[in-house]
Amino acid sequence: MVARCGCPRTAARGGGPACAVPEQSWTKGTVTAVELEDSDGGTPTWSVDVVTTDDWNKTTFDIDATDGKILREHVDRD
Repeated sequence: MVARCGCPRTAARGGGPACAVPEQSWTKGTVTAVELEDSDGGTPTWSVDVVTTDDWNKTTFDIDATDGKILREHVDRD
């Protein structure tokens, strides 16, 4: 199922009804940082940090800025 969201890709398109990220892969929490990383000659990537309030874990998502696919998901449980 694909749902309405406010991810950087959707925001860059001026908003929209849906995102390419399936709902079951979402981490519920608060976005604490968003950064667009542009490597020399590489694909631009969004780095998004989300902190969950139930366990205070921080999940970092690396998202391809051109197609919205999640490239990496890392959970920091410290």
